[in-house]
Amino acid sequence: MAADAKGMMQGRHGSEGKAGEILDRIATTVARKGLDGASMQDLAASAGMSVGNFYRYYPSKIALVTALVDQCASDVRADFAAALDAADPVEGMRAILDKNLFAMSRDEAALWLQIDAAALVHPEIAAVKAEMDRSIEDNVFRLVGRLAGPGAEDSAVVGEVAEFLLLFCSSLFRQRAFEDEASFLPKARRMTDRLFAWAQSELGSARAAEQPLKVAS
Repeated sequence: MAADAKGMMQGRHGSEGKAGEILDRIATTVARKGLDGASMQDLAASAGMSVGNFYRYYPSKIALVTALVDQCASDVRADFAAALDAADPVEGMRAILDKNLFAMSRDEAALWLQIDAAALVHPEIAAVKAEMDRSIEDNVFRLVGRLAGPGAEDSAVVGEVAEFLLLFCSSLFRQRAFEDEASFLPKARRMTDRLFAWAQSELGSARAAEQPLKVAS
């Protein structure tokens, strides 16, 4: 494993302020012990704080997890904004995967499995997680629409490609929790290369279908 969750989150997301620093420090503890297994005392110790002081920032585990999701959602929105500004939409998407999948540690992937599980039973966590997921979905559709080009953005193929990209990448994020870097990264890069080649082929067909027929004079 190249790094623990704390290191990856600091390196990729650049948390700012005391609250962000606390989130970075406790990420590995949550990933390894689970939300149920990690006590508030464990989390305070990970943050290098007294329990009383820790409660000032996060009065409950639910408050802590919603803050983690909010922080990640903000960072990912910024990543998508940069991708949408990129000259090449595919390179923009690759940059997002480089930062948020290929640089992800096994611990951080495990942390997100814990958050997904918590969202099933805690409405507060489910709400912020759903908002983040909607934002990601909207931005993926926008990127695929840009890749399709003028005239083809609203074709059914764009929606199908975007949905497949979302499902495929979601499965890779989850699988990262179960494989070490040496096993996961080469396979994931090969698969995403094929995925983008397939997407470009499908969207190329959509563009061709949108072109008006030329009538010979």
